[in-house]
Amino acid sequence: MSQHTPGPWTVVDNDKSFDIHSPRGNPLAEVGRLACGGGAEANARLIAKAPEMLDVLKDCASMLAEYIAYGRFSTGGKLGHTDTTMLEQIRALLREIEG
Repeated sequence: MSQHTPGPWTVVDNDKSFDIHSPRGNPLAEVGRLACGGGAEANARLIAKAPEMLDVLKDCASMLAEYIAYGRFSTGGKLGHTDTTMLEQIRALLREIEG
């Protein structure tokens, strides 16, 4: 399994695109202004937050697993699914992200 480039990633605005750069300033991705219409900058910001979102998702999975193990948490269906279903969805997403 390969590792992603550690964050934080930044968005650099240039004439034709929004570029996502590593902490060292290396380009990671480019979001073209024309290809994305008016959403190019928003898409670039979302992509740039991926490392932070991954960290938060991992923390949520750990916390939820602990709460389930100790019987201290249950959504009781309020969110449309049970706590164990939510945990499995998070874990499935993490498997897809991490390979």
